[in-house]
Amino acid sequence: MDSTYKVSCDAYSLSVFVCVNKYGVTEILAICLHSEETCANFSFALKSYLLAGFRPPNVVFTDRAKALMKAVNDQWLKSYKNMKHFLCIYHIFRNVQEYLGKNFSKLIIFL
Repeated sequence: MDSTYKVSCDAYSLSVFVCVNKYGVTEILAICLHSEETCANFSFALKSYLLAGFRPPNVVFTDRAKALMKAVNDQWLKSYKNMKHFLCIYHIFRNVQEYLGKNFSKLIIFL
């Protein structure tokens, strides 16, 4: 799950639930617009996802948005003990490049 922060003209955040099916194809399962990226809004989205009839995922990838990580922990990880939560490697690499600068850009391209 990832959310784009205030990219629409109305400054809403867009959260997208995606999965990779057994054929290796990415599918969009659900989309949610938030007025703010708060724990309460993310919790509502996660609850609504389950109420819509979707199974809870085995693995969740997120960025380091604290509100999203707390909502995933509170809503899913405490209830589904076998679920794993990981940070998205794309966001990790992007943050390394942004914060450590050009000194490590060759390393990121190599990886």
